[in-house]
Amino acid sequence: MRHFPIFIALEGRRVVLSGGGDAALAKLRLLMKTEARLTVFAEAPAPEIESWAGAGRLSLVRRRMGPGDAIYAGFADYYIPEGWDVLKAGLCETGDVTAVDLAAASPPDAPLAAAQSEIDALFAGETLADIARTLETSDTPLAKEGRKELSRNAPLSMAACVEILHRLGDDPTFEQAVGLEYRFTARASEQGDFIEGIRAQIIDKDRRPKWAHTGPTHVPLADLSDMLRPFQLNLEAPQ
Repeated sequence: MRHFPIFIALEGRRVVLSGGGDAALAKLRLLMKTEARLTVFAEAPAPEIESWAGAGRLSLVRRRMGPGDAIYAGFADYYIPEGWDVLKAGLCETGDVTAVDLAAASPPDAPLAAAQSEIDALFAGETLADIARTLETSDTPLAKEGRKELSRNAPLSMAACVEILHRLGDDPTFEQAVGLEYRFTARASEQGDFIEGIRAQIIDKDRRPKWAHTGPTHVPLADLSDMLRPFQLNLEAPQ
């Protein structure tokens, strides 16, 4: 048996698929039956994929995610273009993971790296509203895609994400990150848009959620602060 079937809960999860041919279509026809948020990287996508993208059922990036981008974005750690059978046999025999370092080659250039300055400029805002206003001032493909994503997702959740990232800084501990995540998650059902998202994606399947806030520039600071305030009980790990 060469492949083992598994089941994964995909509701609301981001799934990234590289390729736009028959193999990608076979996977997408199944993934379209889930509630995952789909992003497809394809230079020449099949007409069916084009149609799904036009209907807003998936996000289509018209280029291939190469190994350089995958490593640059943190999706992968090593570039090993050949020698897999020898590497796997050695790992199974010795368990010495340094063999991976020895087998790795220098990755190709990452197009994302070339776009880093624009990404930094567009998404450097202190708040979600700042980011949204900056995106409105640009008409580049990256800015258009950013505006599209911001228009689809729950404003309060996005605002909380930006705020959490700013609070954590560049070198947070695991405990700090999980502590802030817990504050938001524990209140998501009662005070956030979690229930509305479930209704739109899973129950009614209309994919037209009515978020509590009308857009990324309309999240009051009081609502955001309330989602991230500490708990009175000592439910978080010590800082």
